[in-house]
Amino acid sequence: MMRENIKKLYANMRKKTSVSMETYRIIQETYREMTGQPMIKCRTQAFYNIMARIPVFIEKGDILAGNGAACPGGLEIDYANGIWNRYEIDELKKDGYGFYGDEEELFKLNESVPPYGLNDGIAEVLSEDSFLMPFLRSGMALVKWEGLEHGRQTLQCGAQGGLNLTPAQALVCLDYESALKTGLEEMMNQCDREMEKLSFETTEEYDRYIYIKCMKKSLEGICLYAERMADLAGKMAKTETDEGWKAQLLQMEEICRRVPRYPARTFREAVQMYWFIFLTVACPNVALGMGRLDQIFYPYYKKDIEAGRITDEDVLELFELLRIKDYHLGTIQSKDNRDQTNGEAKWHNIVIGGVKPDGSDAANPLSYLILKALRECPGAHPTVTLRVAESTPEDLLEMGLECVRMGLSMPAFVGDKSYIKYLTINGVDIKDARDYVLTGCIDVNLPGKSRTMTACMFVTPMCLDVFLNHGIKDGMVLGHDVGDLDQWTDYEEFEAAFKDEFKYFIYLMSQYCNLMITSMQRNFPEPVKTAFMYRGIEDGIDYQIKQMPFENAGVICPVGLVNLGNALYAVKKLVYEERKVTLSQLKAAMDANWKGYEDLQKMCLEAEKYGNDIDGVDKMVGDMYACFDEYCHEMKCVTGTIYRSSAVSIFGHAPGGAMTGATPDGRFAGETLADAGASPMRGQDVNGPLAVIRSAIKIPQDSYQAVLFNMKFQPDAVRNPKDLAKLAAMIRTYFAHGGKHIQFNIVDEKELLDARVHPENHEDLMVRVAGYSAYYVQLTQRLQDEILARTQNEAVR
Repeated sequence: MMRENIKKLYANMRKKTSVSMETYRIIQETYREMTGQPMIKCRTQAFYNIMARIPVFIEKGDILAGNGAACPGGLEIDYANGIWNRYEIDELKKDGYGFYGDEEELFKLNESVPPYGLNDGIAEVLSEDSFLMPFLRSGMALVKWEGLEHGRQTLQCGAQGGLNLTPAQALVCLDYESALKTGLEEMMNQCDREMEKLSFETTEEYDRYIYIKCMKKSLEGICLYAERMADLAGKMAKTETDEGWKAQLLQMEEICRRVPRYPARTFREAVQMYWFIFLTVACPNVALGMGRLDQIFYPYYKKDIEAGRITDEDVLELFELLRIKDYHLGTIQSKDNRDQTNGEAKWHNIVIGGVKPDGSDAANPLSYLILKALRECPGAHPTVTLRVAESTPEDLLEMGLECVRMGLSMPAFVGDKSYIKYLTINGVDIKDARDYVLTGCIDVNLPGKSRTMTACMFVTPMCLDVFLNHGIKDGMVLGHDVGDLDQWTDYEEFEAAFKDEFKYFIYLMSQYCNLMITSMQRNFPEPVKTAFMYRGIEDGIDYQIKQMPFENAGVICPVGLVNLGNALYAVKKLVYEERKVTLSQLKAAMDANWKGYEDLQKMCLEAEKYGNDIDGVDKMVGDMYACFDEYCHEMKCVTGTIYRSSAVSIFGHAPGGAMTGATPDGRFAGETLADAGASPMRGQDVNGPLAVIRSAIKIPQDSYQAVLFNMKFQPDAVRNPKDLAKLAAMIRTYFAHGGKHIQFNIVDEKELLDARVHPENHEDLMVRVAGYSAYYVQLTQRLQDEILARTQNEAVR
């Protein structure tokens, strides 16, 4: 049962937020004061000033100090992703959100010190005549650039929860475990020792000195923030008449005087120290790994339980509070983007289960308590992912499935076998590989030892669309004119010609991603985050620049590869094997969006489709996955390595489909693509869930950083423990055969339909979109339609 303080905080969790200008004001004032100084010093001083100046508060019942904005439940302006002008503030308030600050001061700040954003850095090396501009305008990279005049085409404006500086979009998990054991005081002492070693015989040593000096100042800032929270708790305790709350405030003061400056000794100190680091260093960022919390906190839990200092109910209170406080670290975007909302998508990922670095099973009492906290304190964020190994206890797996059956849309489930194999075949030591985490939705990373700086969506069916249109997209020359479409005598010739263009488009994508990475490296150094990464202080090189033990900075995510595979199979069968139609005739039908060509569309739709355990089409889809991965590996990343592949669509299958013309699989122009990575196209899997599983294992998943897979069941399919046991067995079978990930929506279609008509009656209805959970009524109609149209399995067989 929730404790009373948690009940009250939870009741207010989903109230509409306010956008605060406090960190924006502090940053702008700092930059103005430091005009002409190096960017790293400006950003460091701005971070320190935020720690020193941002208003602090403690809400009654909240025993975890620190908040992601200057006001309760608020979000701070994301200065690197756009301007909040008068129109945006007015629309914000019309939509029921609040604004915390002086609006006129905000507008003056906008004019006096124009913020420099991520896309501004990219635009520095582009012109309207650049070879990349047609690609950026096309939408093949999911987001359409409108021009170079203003470099913030992606968000227009935004706000997020968290106290660090932006932009921050790396998929990363800090090394929380080491920090909790070491303490920031010792990390600052280490900075001093490293600076003393330097002799200034090279320019690199000069740069390292400045960088490490900035690290130390940032760490001092975090300690100052904790001291400010301690001062506030002590001050509040002096006038508090509620003796129970007064005792909590005094304990909070004592804890904040110790952590994060010194190592954590108790479970509560560990959670508080973790939260300080997560709040001030990791956030804002919508795509983070929160780490293996059952492993990070277990030594403190075990020690406290044995000493009688804590109970499971105390632990549950802190885990539930952590869920509530992370929920407030949300995001909000411009009016245009809110009108096309993706359900306030966020990917803060808590990982439990799996194996330890020595290979033994990692499940412990905290694994169960984290799931219990999810069950008692449900919400779309943060997400929970359960690592499944051969040794994973059956009751833990079934407890996770029970959460899903209850309509919580999580946890997601991932297979240790494929994830660990992916890391080891890429040179990662087996002990490190076993300690992997999930960042963002399900992308693998190592705590402190790797980071993905770009995980950009790439709309693969659009490649075929452009290819068949002789390299033209929306009147722009994007690819090459391949000539007469009927020139190829067999499918192999056609496929070779298409793959040449496919590779070229992936090359363009890699160039765009390289510009994005370079812009982050050159313009937005992150010394404080680097301090919590592997050898961050020793090396004194920004974690965005140096090569990490596992180097996966550049990742490209294919959207719609299942559609592309189905489309190519239809071309192979109808054009080259059965000779029922020529390629030019097929193109004419697609140009007409099948109007007047309904019989031909019917043939295309009736061609075998992925997801039914039919080898021919499944092999085509698998081959395209292998082809995409191979081509990514041939692209050079600016970090000195290669690009990697990750088959996650997030919500990109909806806008990606909207920008793509009709395709040879019978799909209409603008129709939403198949979701996730291994999921079939909606309604085209007709042979049951086990057939879908058999199709999915034909995809070469081991070489991918992630392969997302959604399934949907009627609630009646999992009514009793026997049904859950069957579902657990299906998961284990899938993972034993190389599957990477699977997640479920267990929801009644009647409820989904009624939620569209009466959203006010279904505000708590959660669904799994593609790697994240969302409240169904907050999704766009396009995404609601897509989830509703997913095949609804009536039994686990």
